[in-house]
Amino acid sequence: MIRKGYKLRLGGTLVFIIIVALLALFRFVEETADKKLSYNRFSVTKIIDGDTVELEGGDRLRLQYIDSPERGEPYADSATILLKTLLIGVANAQSPLIDIIFGQRKRDGYGRLLGDLRVGGMSVSEELLRRGFANVYLFRDRGGKLEDSLSRRLIEAQRDAILRRAGKWSLIFSEEAEYLSPGRSLRFHRPTCASISRSNRDAIRRYGSRFEALIEGLSPCRNCRP
Repeated sequence: MIRKGYKLRLGGTLVFIIIVALLALFRFVEETADKKLSYNRFSVTKIIDGDTVELEGGDRLRLQYIDSPERGEPYADSATILLKTLLIGVANAQSPLIDIIFGQRKRDGYGRLLGDLRVGGMSVSEELLRRGFANVYLFRDRGGKLEDSLSRRLIEAQRDAILRRAGKWSLIFSEEAEYLSPGRSLRFHRPTCASISRSNRDAIRRYGSRFEALIEGLSPCRNCRP
């Protein structure tokens, strides 16, 4: 026979598990069917760096499709300042002019939300690229295509910044003799990069400069950092 006290403890545990599950379901945006969520559901509480903000409740939003300079690198502070400037006056105002647009991947491997932050309809990621304070970092969908039409606009914004030598593109880089990109990858590498050591050499695309790879919309490898 099960004691009454045991039943109470069991019932209390079950209720606790159900509450935790419901909270997790509410917070885990990956499961939502909405591609566009009103900013009324989120409030920015902190700017982390040029491509990451913290939201009310503790979630962090990583701006999708771009990569801004890391702290200590040239133009890292400029990217952070621009992000703060774009959000001044609306960050905590529950403004309907701000939205987060989610793509197919709604969280990254670190548990951060992934999305395109919009202010008055303007893509913050696109503006960072146009100022030369970030580079594109795209992914393909399950069908092998770029995830959406936004990616094409981001490539154009980066191309415009490169041609104008805006922001980070004004810096002088030490060029390799060539750069390599395996298969249909969206990354390019130095010839000695370990990331391409096992790639099929016949399928590797070769670029004579960083400029050629960047103009095409490829992103620098995060390991060899070309």
